[in-house]
Amino acid sequence: MKLVEPSLGAIMVYDREGGGHVGFYLGQDRDGFDHVVGGNQGNRVSRMRILTARRTAIRWPSTVPLPKSGPVMLTAAGEISGNES
Repeated sequence: MKLVEPSLGAIMVYDREGGGHVGFYLGQDRDGFDHVVGGNQGNRVSRMRILTARRTAIRWPSTVPLPKSGPVMLTAAGEISGNES
């Protein structure tokens, strides 16, 4: 199911060279980055900051009730990802 705005745990879809990338939404910061947990980011599961402008979709599983929260604001700390391979 498509969401209009992110919510904790939402599946975030990003564009990148050579394909796309997905991660689970943790929050976002005022510097224009989403904070996500994803797999295969440097061959490990990790928390990364991905430029919000690269976001192409926000999804929620259709079998799970819709979240009641909205965007989560975080501090601008953590590794910035430019290539999630």
